Amino acid sequence: MTRPSLWFVTPAFRRFELSQVCFAQRAAAIKRLDELGIDASCVVVADDENLDIARSFGFAVVEVDNRWLGRRFNEGYAFAAEEGVDYIVPIGSDSWLDPEFFADGLPAGRGVLTSRLYASVDERGSRLSPLEIAASPGVGPHVVAVSLLEDTAYRPVNDYISRGCDGSLMRAVARTGARLVWRDLHPLQYVRLSSADEQLNPHQVLAERYAVDEHDDPWAALKACYPAEIVAAAARLYQPAPSRRRTRTRR
Repeated sequence: MTRPSLWFVTPAFRRFELSQVCFAQRAAAIKRLDELGIDASCVVVADDENLDIARSFGFAVVEVDNRWLGRRFNEGYAFAAEEGVDYIVPIGSDSWLDPEFFADGLPAGRGVLTSRLYASVDERGSRLSPLEIAASPGVGPHVVAVSLLEDTAYRPVNDYISRGCDGSLMRAVARTGARLVWRDLHPLQYVRLSSADEQLNPHQVLAERYAVDEHDDPWAALKACYPAEIVAAAARLYQPAPSRRRTRTRR
């Protein structure tokens, strides 16, 4: 029986230390997906050091400038289609995804797998807010058959947008008659690690609107679902730099 193939499509820009941690989790997820019978990989779309970080994990890369996020997603989708991939999953360079989300199988026919559950670590690394976003088409991760993108020449997103790319993708997919398949595995199945800059949706905005719970020790909670060494590496990103006291020389 032929194994299905799935690629994560990830535009990246700066935030290199965060990319390193998130790509490490992505690589661990890909390894687990192989055990689940899914051939998985990732393509990173960037024009900076993120390309080298991606290569170090064995990911494919596409070099595209950072001007338009929509264009970068489209370049990733088109690249995956050229490689003959069965499914694509858009996911940010700041996100983790529990591979067990896929354990019950990938969507058949015109089904698009999605979820209502998302979680966000705040910009200081001091809070973790599980969220529930119930409005259609959900918050993702969106698992879309590449065949559903054929009518758009595998470029389903408006090239000239810098936010709302998942919505643009899902509207294009909806025009094919696709149906949503909901899978809510657990509250921490899909996690965004907020950063102090380059953040399209601040943690507090999401928490005020969608939070259903809150943890004041994000890293303890995440260790229940993700590899301890990767969680520890993420926690270190939020630790303040050690202060340097000036020593006065007595004369």
